[in-house]
Amino acid sequence: MEATRYFSYLSVGADKKYEISICINYAKESSRLILPRIGMAEYNGDNFQDIKMDIGFDFDAIDLLVLSSTQEDNLPSILSKCINVKNISVTCTLLRSFDISLQLQNIPFVRRLELDRSLVYGSFLLDMSFHLPFIDEFVVNQCRFDGESKKNITIDISDTTFTKIVYNVDYDFLVKVYLKLTTLENNTTSCFVAKDHLFNTCTENEYQNSLQNTRILSLFIKCKQIDSFSLRASSHSLTKRIKYFLFNQCVRQ
Repeated sequence: MEATRYFSYLSVGADKKYEISICINYAKESSRLILPRIGMAEYNGDNFQDIKMDIGFDFDAIDLLVLSSTQEDNLPSILSKCINVKNISVTCTLLRSFDISLQLQNIPFVRRLELDRSLVYGSFLLDMSFHLPFIDEFVVNQCRFDGESKKNITIDISDTTFTKIVYNVDYDFLVKVYLKLTTLENNTTSCFVAKDHLFNTCTENEYQNSLQNTRILSLFIKCKQIDSFSLRASSHSLTKRIKYFLFNQCVRQ
C-alpha cells in the first residue's frame, strides 16, 4: 500500500506580476516535515513583499508526541532575509519558536499576517511580537494553541500595535464568547462578552467565571495597542472598536 503523502509549499512574490511557488512532497513517516533551505530567499529576500507558506501538518492525524520532537525554524529563517515583506500567510504549520539568535531585523510594517490551522506556541507569539512592532491586520483562523484548551486561549503579543485583530471561530456552536483585552501602551484591561450578535462590556469576575464553561470561548489578548477586534463565523461577524471604547472610558473617568 502506498504511503500517505504530505506536502509543503512556499510562495513568494515581489509584486502582483511576479510570484514563485515551491512545493515539496513528504512521506508520512518523514522525520522532519519542514521546508528545505530556500536559496532565493537568502539572495533576493529584500525584494519579497508577499509570503505564503503551507507546511502541510494535519494536526488531527499526526501524533503530538511526534510534533514535540520536530524541529522547525521555517518562518523566522525566511523572515530574517525578507525584511520588506508586507503580507504573510502561514497555514498548517508548527510555530514553536521565533529564534532570536537569527539576528532578525525588526520589520517595521506588516500589512497582513494570517495564521491558519496551525499549532501555535506562546513562546513563538511573544518572540515574534518583539520583531513585528506594527501589524495592520492580524487574522487567526482555527489554530490550536499549545498548553491551552480549545475554549480558553491566551495570545500574548505585548510588543505589537494592531489596527485590527480578527479571530475566526465556530461561534454558531458556542453560547458566548468572552474577551479579556490588555493594552500595555495605556495600561488598561477591559472585558467584553459576545452574545446574540452583540458585543457588550462585562466584569473581570464574569470573564473568570467563563473559564469553567466548556460551551464558552474565553480569549485573553495582550498587546501594545489595538484599534478594533472582530469575531467572525460562517454566518456573521462582530466588531468592537476598542480604541474608541477606551477613549470614551477615559473621558468618563
